[in-house]
This record gives sequence, C-alpha cells and structure tokens, in this order.
Amino acid sequence: MDQKRIDELKVRIAKFPQNVLDRFVLSKLYYEAGAWQETIQESQEILKLKADYLVVYVQLGDALIKVGKKEEAKEILQKGLQLAIDQRHQGPKEEIERLIKGN
Repeated sequence: MDQKRIDELKVRIAKFPQNVLDRFVLSKLYYEAGAWQETIQESQEILKLKADYLVVYVQLGDALIKVGKKEEAKEILQKGLQLAIDQRHQGPKEEIERLIKGN
C-alpha cells in the first residue's frame, strides 16, 4: 500500500471533503491493497456525495462480500445493477451479475 499517497489524499480530503475524485482514488488504493473496511468506509462516503457513481457500487459490493456482509452486498449490488442498466453499461452490468451470483 502506498502510504505516502494515502496520507496525501487524506490531507486533501480533510480540506475538501466534497472532492469525490480524491475519495475515489483513496478507496481504489484501499481496494487494491485488500483493506476492505477502509474501502467500504470511503465507498460509502462517495455514494453519499455522488449516488450514481456506478464503479463504486461494484467496488463496495465486492468489499462487503470479502468481509462477509453478503446481504448488505446484495442490496448494494442490486442498486448498482439498476444503475448499469439505466446507464447502459454492459461491462459493469456483467461484473455485478457475476458478483451477485457468487454471493
């Protein structure tokens, strides 16, 4: 995990808490490092700010599965699936369907 980058992002987010892009980069760093609780926390914050951020639903749903919160993951993934359909994003739609089936 790139702790220096994480620390920089946290400082920027503290100054500009509405910055969705910085929060997404931070959540992605956590996700790639397998820091599931941190991924969940940041992803939830992003969705409070931008409820239609499709890729965050995928990331959050997967992280919830990883920590054993399968029912919560299913709810999130269902919302993401509807967004994928509404936004006509086939790739994320297929990934969400795969996560739901594996859940």
